[in-house]
Amino acid sequence: MRAGPLRHLFKVTFRHEERNKSGGAVVTWLPAARPEMWGEVRTPTGRITAVAEKLNAVVTAEIIGRPRPDIAAGTRLTRRGVTYQVEAVLPDNENSLMRLLCSSVPNP
Repeated sequence: MRAGPLRHLFKVTFRHEERNKSGGAVVTWLPAARPEMWGEVRTPTGRITAVAEKLNAVVTAEIIGRPRPDIAAGTRLTRRGVTYQVEAVLPDNENSLMRLLCSSVPNP
């Protein structure tokens, strides 16, 4: 028996801003109502970009998973210490799978 392609377990978190007394905001990442998602990481690539004379390493990946209405751009997925931020959600024609185009995020 094979495990199948959706064999990686991700933790799903959403951005939450809470205003403080001075008018600023404190950003925290809260777990989703269904905090886990099974998926598959495909085609991880890496590149180095020069921004303001500083080199930034960016790892991009495509994550395949079952459709969920709560996942949108800005959602974060974490697996084995690597955090990905969803940049775009692309459902397939049959609405049986979704492709998440992601970029890497430095872990706190």
